[in-house]
Amino acid sequence: MGHRTRIALLLISVASVCACLGYTAYHQFYQRGVEAEAKLMMSYAHTLERVYKLENRHFIYWDALYGATENGNDNCLQPEAAAEVGFIVPGCHRASALIPRFAYRIVSESQGERYRIEAVSGSDKAGKSYVCFNSSGHELWQSSQNMEFTQVVSCW
Repeated sequence: MGHRTRIALLLISVASVCACLGYTAYHQFYQRGVEAEAKLMMSYAHTLERVYKLENRHFIYWDALYGATENGNDNCLQPEAAAEVGFIVPGCHRASALIPRFAYRIVSESQGERYRIEAVSGSDKAGKSYVCFNSSGHELWQSSQNMEFTQVVSCW
């Protein structure tokens, strides 16, 4: 094997390794960004719930998803309960904002005065997830009152 062939193989190998590392880094960066988006909005909802509870002595819930579309169905109509606590998904109400990737809801848990916040990945008409980029992927983040965030289904 000639000198030029060895150099070419070495360059191809280095380029392949760099491409794989770049692809992996991109996915890790993207995944952390998506996780941060869901956690931030859920923390925001937690704070609003606590303030509302202090002021009104009860929690407020909405079962309808609010935010990202689900199978192409628009979920940007703000539920009355979300408006009452001041929970806003920016992508639904500002033309310049990115489309929301998650839809949110606050559901009542059966154990007394407790609630659970959920962030569900949105999808287009074909069922392709805005988070997972495939038709079978679905991601759900949830957090019970005073509990840690839990990723129920991972798209990765």
